[in-house]
This record gives sequence, structure tokens and C-alpha cells, in this order.
Amino acid sequence: MSNIFEGIYLFSDIDGTLGRTEIGIPKRNIDAIKRFTDKGGTFGIATGRYLSDLTEFVKDVPINGYSLINNGASIYNFSKNKFLYNKMLPQKSFEYFKKIANENLDWGLIAVNEDGYLNVNHITDRITFDTNFLTVDLENLKGPFYKFLFFVDKNKIKDIIKS
Repeated sequence: MSNIFEGIYLFSDIDGTLGRTEIGIPKRNIDAIKRFTDKGGTFGIATGRYLSDLTEFVKDVPINGYSLINNGASIYNFSKNKFLYNKMLPQKSFEYFKKIANENLDWGLIAVNEDGYLNVNHITDRITFDTNFLTVDLENLKGPFYKFLFFVDKNKIKDIIKS
């Protein structure tokens, strides 16, 4: 088979690009990536998702290159099931997160560490993910962390931006 795509690297986002949470990754997209990699191309993903929310979603995708996951905080090799790089947030960021959490009890709060996505304040009705995240109380939350996610009622966003 021809290596027409040798030396060409292609990265794709997941959500709304390669596929969608509610429908998965269409077979035609998987087939197109397979044709690309069969002809020498290198394919990886670039996504904000963390590994625990990603592995099952991309299990049929022929990923043969490194992937940037977790908003670029990690480089992951799917073929070896191995992290090549992880950049955690500085410890000071957790202090900011706790302050925000204690001052905004009606916000949805997610912390992401090596265990995956953790629902911090038990407000799950405002978080529209298909996955049921582990729930952890703020005082039991342990780092280091990759990122923090905040979910706010859309009617409050303008006021938050102004403050």
C-alpha cells in the first residue's frame, strides 16, 4: 500500500469534530482515519477531556500518534497506554479553587486529578454530562490537579464577568 501520507500528522478534537457524546464517533470518520493511517499518516487527538472520559469513546479509532489530552496538560500514547508528559497545576491554584468554592455554593464545581473528574459540591443537576463523576467533599479533595471546571447559571455570567 502507498505511503502517500507519510510524514503528515493529523490531530482532531473530539466533541463536535470527530464525534459527539450523544452519538459517539461515526463509522465513516473511523474509516477515513483508518484509510489515512493505512497510507502512512499519523493520527492523534487534541482534546480537553481527561483519559478516564476518553478511552472508551475513542477505542475504535486507529490512533497511531501521540495525543494531546486534558487541555494540553498531558501527552498520551494510546498504543502504549502511557503518559509521556503531565503538567499539573501549581498548588496555589487549589487554594484559589477552595476560595471560589466556599464563596459560590451554587456553582457546579469539578476538579480533575489522576482519578479523573470529581464532582466537588454535589450539584449534579446543573452539570450536563453523560458520565456520573465521583463525588468528593471539598475537605477530602486531594491533588495534584490538571484543571478545575466551574458551572454557573447562564443568567449570572454577565455579573461574574463584571466583578
